[in-house]
Amino acid sequence: MRWGLMNLGMGPFTRPEWMAEAARTAEKCGFNSLFVGEHFASFDNYQSYDPYLYRPEGELPMTSAADILDPFVTLTWLAAHTSTIRLGTGILILPLHNPLAAAKQIASIDQVSGGRVVFGAGLGWAREEYQAAGVPWERRWSRMDDYVAAMRCLWSTPVSTYHGEFTNFDQVYSYPKPTASEDFPVFYGGNGDLTLRRVARNGHGWIALNLRPEEASQKIRTIRAQAEELGRDPQNIEMTMLTSNWPTYTADDLKRFHEIGMHELIALGHPGPPVTENNAAAWVNEVAAKTVDVLTSP
Repeated sequence: MRWGLMNLGMGPFTRPEWMAEAARTAEKCGFNSLFVGEHFASFDNYQSYDPYLYRPEGELPMTSAADILDPFVTLTWLAAHTSTIRLGTGILILPLHNPLAAAKQIASIDQVSGGRVVFGAGLGWAREEYQAAGVPWERRWSRMDDYVAAMRCLWSTPVSTYHGEFTNFDQVYSYPKPTASEDFPVFYGGNGDLTLRRVARNGHGWIALNLRPEEASQKIRTIRAQAEELGRDPQNIEMTMLTSNWPTYTADDLKRFHEIGMHELIALGHPGPPVTENNAAAWVNEVAAKTVDVLTSP
């Protein structure tokens, strides 16, 4: 099992040189990946879900006025300061993007990074964000499916033609192509049944959020069973999880995650000392001591 790191480009983790030093240190410490999230807009009050979907205490993980860098900008910056670590969106709120523009941006970052990009797609959770962006909340699942299919067409065909419910184009040249153009990795993020179904149907991976081993185990079994029914090899689907619970994990917890088939845990958030101008390396090393080092210790 591997460890990734999440949060660069959000909240206090947005100073360029701090991010660069953190990314270099993460690579040296043995982290497998750097994942970045996104939000187009934040609000003081949400009516979409109450409490917030993925936190037991029901509060948002950051203030409404927190800095959230564009994920494509963040990944490009991180790519320029690393050489081997995997770079992923965790997740991109795909229905809020133009699929041709998103396909171009992802392929471009994949090229400048030497083929290190993983595309994590999801719906987000805030109806208010969709309203602000002028995108209908209704049928968002169908819109995401259409966008993924259109983007895969652009990535994998020399001259691309696609006709879907929300996206239509003829004889489009979209270059560069990603390094793995025929099978570019698409992960779906979320804990719900509809997400699991999409992972099983055509996902390269699953990005869960804040599950205990027993919860994750049941959902992994569901994905694998559905994949087998569809004629796919479930062993080819990568299981990952963003988790803010990692400081509480014991060695037994990590062993259990490994046993159920979790391939990677991605550390989200950090309860340690606040970020200062020059403590990026120390900050990452402290996270590594409780994550990567635990996995590699005797």
